[in-house]
Amino acid sequence: VMERELRDKYGYENVEVINAGVGGYNSWETLINLEFRVLDIDPDLVIEYEGTNDVHARFVDPASYKSDDSGRRKQWDPPPVPILEHSALFRVILRKTGITKQVGIGNFVTPDTAYGPYSVKKHNPMELLDKNPPIFFERNLRNMIALTKANGVDMVFVTWAWSPYLDDYASTPHYQRAFREMNEVLVKVAAENGVPLFDFEAVMPDDKKYWGDGRHENELGAEIKGELFAKFLHENGLIRKSSGPGEEAPQAEQP
Repeated sequence: VMERELRDKYGYENVEVINAGVGGYNSWETLINLEFRVLDIDPDLVIEYEGTNDVHARFVDPASYKSDDSGRRKQWDPPPVPILEHSALFRVILRKTGITKQVGIGNFVTPDTAYGPYSVKKHNPMELLDKNPPIFFERNLRNMIALTKANGVDMVFVTWAWSPYLDDYASTPHYQRAFREMNEVLVKVAAENGVPLFDFEAVMPDDKKYWGDGRHENELGAEIKGELFAKFLHENGLIRKSSGPGEEAPQAEQP
């Protein structure tokens, strides 16, 4: 959507938008992704937009809240397989009846020190936010800036938008507080480092008709998101137009 808007509405005929983000990544993993994967594409501009997964990283046992994210991530460790699940028949029955769930990546990399978005309610989430401030999120953002500057790449920060109207964990007071705190960090780091900031949270409608859940836009919301991103980039002169035939297309990466 953003590429279409930039091309058709604003006349950037040579622009290419690449979605370089990975579902489930937080800023630790995005930083690694930026250094070892995204820079190889030789982008002109990187758009940094994330929030929820770094909130998850704060809902851990405070003793485990460390700079390496080990409170939230652990070394790959296959979970034990219940004896009945060695039978394909019993495995299907257990899944269909809801007694067991399909194994996902979280079963391999999430330690016991991490609390889920719903189970965290049992662990005084507001107190966890007090004890686990977004200091590592801030550090990761600063490192992304340093990395892009060292490689001659421009960067844009975008505040996190959400909807509180879909009755999932994005509607809870502790997650909404954390979202706002993360956005405050984005604003602060952007201002201190001269990085353009798009306050997407301020302009994205939170009406539930635009959202698949409280954190992810649906197809209708994605249209609005793409239009708003393109408008911001254009109005702030963040993408150059080609000066002639054969000029390489500017690339806007969106982790």
